[in-house]
Amino acid sequence: MTVIIAFLANILVAIAKTVAAVITSSASMVAEAAHSVAVGVAVAVAVAVAVGGR
Repeated sequence: MTVIIAFLANILVAIAKTVAAVITSSASMVAEAAHSVAVGVAVAVAVAVAVGGR
């Protein structure tokens, strides 16, 4: 359950960073948003592997 909450929080952070990147046209904020998305994908893969039992 904790992993799911962390995943959802990370999605919200990624959305916030994307909005900030659009508003400010900041390249570093775009990179931060991409990093947050990548971490979210990594968490999703880790959960899928754990649930799949592999």
